[in-house]
Amino acid sequence: MAKVLSIVGYSATNVGIYRDQVRSLFKDSLDIRVHIIGAFSRERIESSDLVLFTSFDALERTLGDSAGCRDVIFASRTVSKAGFDLVASLDDGKGKEILLVDETLPMAEQMVATLRQAGLRRPGLRAVAEGGIRYSGGDTVVILGETGYDTSGAGRVLDIGNSLLDVPTILDIGFRLGLGHMLNRQNIRENYREIMTTNIGLAEVLGMTNRFEGFLDILLQSVDSGIVGVDVDGKVFSCNDKARNLLGLGLGPGPGQGQGQGSAAGAIVGVAAREAFPQIPFEAVLREKTPLRDRIARASGGDVVYSVDPILHSGVLYGAVAVFGRFGEEERKQHRIRTQIPDRGHHARYTFADIIGSSPILVRRKEMARRMAESASSVLITGESGTGKEMFAQAIHNSSPRRDFQFVAVNCGALPESLLESELFGYDEGAFTGARKGGKPGLFELAHRGTLFLDEIGEMPPSLQMRLLRVLEERQVMRLGGAELIGIDIRVIAASNRDLGKMVAGGGFREDLYYRLNVLPLHIPPLRERREDIMPLVREFQRLFGFTFGIRPEVDEFFMRHSWRGNARELRNYVEFIANLGVEMVGLADLPVPPDQSGFRKESRLEDHAGQGTMATAGGAGIVETGSACRDVEVRQFILDELKAAHRSGKRMGRRGLYEKAKQRCLFMSEREIRIVLAGLAREGFVEIRPGKGGTVLTMTGLHSA
Repeated sequence: MAKVLSIVGYSATNVGIYRDQVRSLFKDSLDIRVHIIGAFSRERIESSDLVLFTSFDALERTLGDSAGCRDVIFASRTVSKAGFDLVASLDDGKGKEILLVDETLPMAEQMVATLRQAGLRRPGLRAVAEGGIRYSGGDTVVILGETGYDTSGAGRVLDIGNSLLDVPTILDIGFRLGLGHMLNRQNIRENYREIMTTNIGLAEVLGMTNRFEGFLDILLQSVDSGIVGVDVDGKVFSCNDKARNLLGLGLGPGPGQGQGQGSAAGAIVGVAAREAFPQIPFEAVLREKTPLRDRIARASGGDVVYSVDPILHSGVLYGAVAVFGRFGEEERKQHRIRTQIPDRGHHARYTFADIIGSSPILVRRKEMARRMAESASSVLITGESGTGKEMFAQAIHNSSPRRDFQFVAVNCGALPESLLESELFGYDEGAFTGARKGGKPGLFELAHRGTLFLDEIGEMPPSLQMRLLRVLEERQVMRLGGAELIGIDIRVIAASNRDLGKMVAGGGFREDLYYRLNVLPLHIPPLRERREDIMPLVREFQRLFGFTFGIRPEVDEFFMRHSWRGNARELRNYVEFIANLGVEMVGLADLPVPPDQSGFRKESRLEDHAGQGTMATAGGAGIVETGSACRDVEVRQFILDELKAAHRSGKRMGRRGLYEKAKQRCLFMSEREIRIVLAGLAREGFVEIRPGKGGTVLTMTGLHSA
């Protein structure tokens, strides 16, 4: 049976407009009666479920002190935006009054207050009651629609249109009569888009959500998923358009429009969920009070992925809500999320154009890599440190069909076994002490549909080699502490500066994993085997550092004869070293040349540059003691990498050991420089420098550093 709403006012025109407003929203769910002061039935008013009075004076003139009716509400009135603009655009009038006329003085005062509250800054606006004043030729009279008021004598009459019920009043009617769900429709937007509401917060919400179907539907329609809510009895109380579309129900006029509207979609609200959505187990969730996650159901609109959660508060069940997504869209959504994970940097910067060099052997390798990019098979890149294996890996990714997805890189030799495992596979909440709340996706998951680059694969512990092989074969991964297998679609590119074939023969690397990775082998030649690329690389590094300097012929000769055991990385260090000296023409004395590696003069002019912030010599080799920020970062990363490697092998390493390691890798660092950087790391809590021969060890912070 429809609820009864009575509207009581002075003007049949105004009361009729309010009636039409309410009816446009609630349709046949309300029996709306209109009553005009002076001709009304008290009995019919008192028998109503709710009475809307246009003013407090209207209440006193109809019911007096009686409270016989079910409920009472007073109209919050406003005008259209067009009417508001008419008043706001009135000329100043130089002191002349603007008189707003309404049925009673309180109603006129309320409308003036509404205009002020809505932002009217026009001075001189005064409220008057009908017939309560004589007008002069200088007065401007503002009326609300076709009123029939006597405005004779006024200089100007401005009709700003009939007054309207403000949005809060409509919402109040809906919720008081238990019809709030019917506001979840298109009509509330259409009816109130042009209303000048005095509720600024509500005005902002409606202004920002013009595309939504209704006030209560704002949140539901804004999300990118289908949402269906059911109450504790299993009856639908909400269903957004996305859900109707996914489940093949059609959009229709929307929920809550009553029976007999000619649309199955319009009759969803209030229907038992087992009838409306038989494929979704709402009843099981309500009964067990436990969620069902990531299930697939067949609908006429296609396969959908859904999750159903009970709505619980303080242990009390209030219903359940289901969230739907189209199968296939969910994967694209996951990719968009993965690409926005902060501080990850999971993207490839380099292309084949960034790999500098025109030597025949390098050109052949680049052509081979381009052909490999079109394949989905695993690639194993080998070569000495500093040859650019990761640049090739990134270039392959950027030339592949996976270029629009993630490029995820991990150095298998830079992390302890336990940390590497959690990084690769991820973990569920509570998997181990210190596990992040909510768990964490692993790099396999982040690389879904993209490329996973496993650098220094030869350093991966045997136990993880076995797990990696299984992931590559099954294309599924399970998080630490988890119970679900997560399907992944990745391409693996691995790299190593070690001879994995010899490691397999010696038992240091799994043979089955080696052959699984070595489908497409790519060897990057060292710099000494492609000397035509040396000077182009020098010019490229000059461009990167933003310095120009000339090179004497003997330096050019040295560059071409040097062994470059550190390859392009060592060459870059040379160029950066020279760039920090600030010399215009570089000679042999300006180079950090180890005397045991060259047949050139051993003297160094580095001390001549000490006043420029550069010092020299350790064991005959020129060393940058203080340099650029890039140099500091490089030394710091070298130390952290070596200490992590020592930690994995159970060894300790001090300054002298780090110095010897640097010499072996052709990284020119003095013990003093290493000591300064170690002291800084200790202050930051990354390392602990132990007395005597205790060496330097990483703290937990240092172990988990990038």
